[in-house]
Amino acid sequence: MYPLRPPKVFATETSLSDPLCHQRMARLLEGMGVRRETVAKVSDADLPEIIRAHGLVNSGKRGYQLPEDQHPIVFFNTLDLSDSDGKARTEAVLKQCEKGTPQTLVRRFLGYDYIGHSPGMIRSRELICRRSYEFQTTYGCLHRCKYCSCDAEPAVAFALNIEDLIRLKVAPLLEANPWMKVFRYQTQVSDEPCFEPEYDAVRPLVEFFATTPDRYLLIHTKSANTDWLAGLRHQGHTIVCWSLTSDTVSREIEKRTGTSEERIEAARRCQEAGYPIRYKFKPIVPIKGWREEARQLIHTAFARSRPDIVSLCSMMWMTAEEFGKVFDPTEFDEKFVEAMRRDATLLKERPCGPFPHRVRAEIYGFYIDEIRKAAPQVPISLSTETAEMWETLGPKLGFTPYNYVCGCGPQCVPGAKTLQTS
Repeated sequence: MYPLRPPKVFATETSLSDPLCHQRMARLLEGMGVRRETVAKVSDADLPEIIRAHGLVNSGKRGYQLPEDQHPIVFFNTLDLSDSDGKARTEAVLKQCEKGTPQTLVRRFLGYDYIGHSPGMIRSRELICRRSYEFQTTYGCLHRCKYCSCDAEPAVAFALNIEDLIRLKVAPLLEANPWMKVFRYQTQVSDEPCFEPEYDAVRPLVEFFATTPDRYLLIHTKSANTDWLAGLRHQGHTIVCWSLTSDTVSREIEKRTGTSEERIEAARRCQEAGYPIRYKFKPIVPIKGWREEARQLIHTAFARSRPDIVSLCSMMWMTAEEFGKVFDPTEFDEKFVEAMRRDATLLKERPCGPFPHRVRAEIYGFYIDEIRKAAPQVPISLSTETAEMWETLGPKLGFTPYNYVCGCGPQCVPGAKTLQTS
């Protein structure tokens, strides 16, 4: 696992009393170099003071706003797998918290929201995406990507009752949704491989999906800490997808992640171990010299590995104003920065910003052409892009928003080239 030296570790009574949970906690504590006797046992009533004392009030930030050397506190709990929505329990804790305390943080500490997303194609806030169910057992990421729009809390919560989750929720979910073939694990609120193999949450999920005839688990990561996957009994039913960025971006903007070279090598080793692999060139950050770096990245990725699907996504989810706070504009493509500033008002309320349509289309066009040189037959799709972009590039891609295959869609099984539409 990644180096993790928490200033304080907390654990709920349920996480301390269950034997399997205790074993999982013990492995993580050993990996963190924390003695068991220093772990503080807590109840719901203790949460408001923990949140206040450790700076978690109003703590929702982008990755660039947290100090690089700051280590998060660690919170061990168990998922509440009853049919309760947790609303009353959450509100009771929030009433005792300072104003501004994130409800999402409280719910994660209490063991809720462990299954995310609703399946199907959506046009959420203009962006087209084909979502699947996602299992979430950790909350908090150790990476420090400067652009990240997810809350970068200085806390990591680990749910420990993984086997119960599989038995009580995952297996019934698969049975109730026979049309859905691919299920995601931890792509929104954490990067799971950071904590393995000590956490040992991936192994039971991988081994469960290996017993199914036609279902797949998908792990999406920016980490190169994946060699432990080689020893798991996966039967080809776990897909591993890497976000790839250029070398400079991986080193200077995506702090603590694996470099682009390291991620490609990790993918090569996983493919040798029998895992289907995929790449998302995401986010594409148009720094100066981005074309040369993109060309080298694509060449290296396809020379060393054979992804069955690739997806493209430009850097999004911020305004031009925030771009100026996060980055030094002089380090970016001058023409694109000028276009961003010119259209800043038009894009202020749109999730596809900060770069306008014509800039993103130029970026995607370059990537598509270079990928086609390296791998003429590999399916290429857009990841969370606008309908307008699909109209522009759909013919070049050979897909529509209704039949494209992507890195993590619910019907995008290994080897899929297109989806059937009615």
